[in-house]
Amino acid sequence: MRRCVKQPQLMKKPHTRENHTKQKDFYHTIAEASFAGIYMVQDGRFSYLNRNAASFAGYTPVELMGRDAFSIVHHEDRDLVDKMAREMLKGLRTEPYEFRIITKDLQTRWIMETVISITYQGKPAILGNSMDVTEKKQTEEALSLSENRYRTLIETTHDLVFTVDRQGYFTYINPQFQKTLGYTTTDLLDKPFTTIVAPDFLKTVLENFKTGIKGGIVSPYEVELLHKNGKRLLVEFLTTTIWDGQKGKGIGRFGIGRDITDRKLAQDDLKASEERYRTIIENIGDGYYEVDLKGTIQFINDACASISGVPRHKLTGMSFKDFAFEEDLVDLYNIFYRVFMTGKPEKGLVNRVKRPDGKELYVEISVSLKRDSKGKSTGFMGIIHDVTERKKAEETIQWMAYHDALTGLPNRILFHDRLVLALTQAKRNSEQLAVMMLDLDKFKEINDSYGHYMGDCILCAFVERIKKQLREGDTVARTGGDEFMTLLPVIRKVRDVEKLGEKIIAAFQKPVEVGEQSFLISVSIGIALYPRDGEDFDTMVKKADMAMYQAKKLGGNKYII
Repeated sequence: MRRCVKQPQLMKKPHTRENHTKQKDFYHTIAEASFAGIYMVQDGRFSYLNRNAASFAGYTPVELMGRDAFSIVHHEDRDLVDKMAREMLKGLRTEPYEFRIITKDLQTRWIMETVISITYQGKPAILGNSMDVTEKKQTEEALSLSENRYRTLIETTHDLVFTVDRQGYFTYINPQFQKTLGYTTTDLLDKPFTTIVAPDFLKTVLENFKTGIKGGIVSPYEVELLHKNGKRLLVEFLTTTIWDGQKGKGIGRFGIGRDITDRKLAQDDLKASEERYRTIIENIGDGYYEVDLKGTIQFINDACASISGVPRHKLTGMSFKDFAFEEDLVDLYNIFYRVFMTGKPEKGLVNRVKRPDGKELYVEISVSLKRDSKGKSTGFMGIIHDVTERKKAEETIQWMAYHDALTGLPNRILFHDRLVLALTQAKRNSEQLAVMMLDLDKFKEINDSYGHYMGDCILCAFVERIKKQLREGDTVARTGGDEFMTLLPVIRKVRDVEKLGEKIIAAFQKPVEVGEQSFLISVSIGIALYPRDGEDFDTMVKKADMAMYQAKKLGGNKYII
């Protein structure tokens, strides 16, 4: 069964869903409003659950949809459930059966259920009606049943049922009443109900009895009753007056209740758990956020405020868009949209954060759908982890893989990629290109005489002079200690390359100043032309290298093409 949900305003709805038929909508409303847990199983897997059926096990309906129905059944009770369900479906059993389930937080709870066989969308299915009998629910519908059905119900129910006369003496207690409180019918019949009421609750119970017997309205209330062994049990009661229709007056009171001792303990545990989780959220190093469906911030912790660069008290009411770059908004919308449509959380998503102080951060975020107690989507929540340093390290590693650390120039790997691409383009466009191999003359003597630091300074100065002679689209790379290669795409005339060689030679006629030292350096250049000298990377580099060594043999300070 599909659930109609309102499209969030922060994302565009890609298509219009078909409206459910009125009949499906009607049945869906009944199922969702029921106090019982209602579910449907097809091919052994949950195909529908109302929120009560899922909450018995501590889940939302979305978390259980499509899961093996036996996955939440206690492993010791699976054979029992299979046997009882088969008997009920075959009509061999009519009474409900009980079994244990394992909740999401690994607790054990008891469930009572009945099942019937139906056909849904052309496929066989099992429709189950269940009740959490660890904290039973009372239902007013039992009061409208006929006397026979009423008698059957109260004799088999797991709720505590009793009646008292106008003076407050017990006239009936059902088996569950006896079982829960340890009394027999003989112990309590014709005895005042005040016998088993804890002293500190007696005043409230007597006032409710007097009000009810006179026809007044008595709201559901909680009272502590005394077990036969003296133990106190907290019971929630709903009571009503038994009327004498002819005399028009109350002749007694009817009550139905449930033992909520465990539920109260569970609520206390839940409250303590929530406080623990709140403490964790406030103290974790990562940011935690909650936004509504429009993306408006509803709650953040201190760590999230620190990441955003905005004081916590000012963040509430702001939009997540205030911290996103314009070019990243589409990706963010898509993330929230997918989570809203599928109900499945997403994590490991890296995005930039724009801070008011201009600082740019990278964060890894998770996004989960937030729902209210009725299962309706109300917003999003997640964790934000600052990965700026990691991102910078990754970028540095990536840069170092393709660049020379000293000069910042492309290294041989990047030069290879660019030359291969340039050769492909030159071939496609029937153009020429040139590759230069450059080597400083007698650089080793300078390095040995003045040390590596001075040598590095000369190399950097050499690079700066080379760059000034090149065009914007040319590439110069460091491929060895004092060896450099230059890619010159789109060459119209060979003479243009020759002129460049002459300019580079001339650029080093002036000494290179390094601190207080002055060095006169020169360069030997070998030039290969495409397609004259080769049509692939290895051939072009080899021809340029050979030409460079020829220039060195001739004394250096010249180019060979």
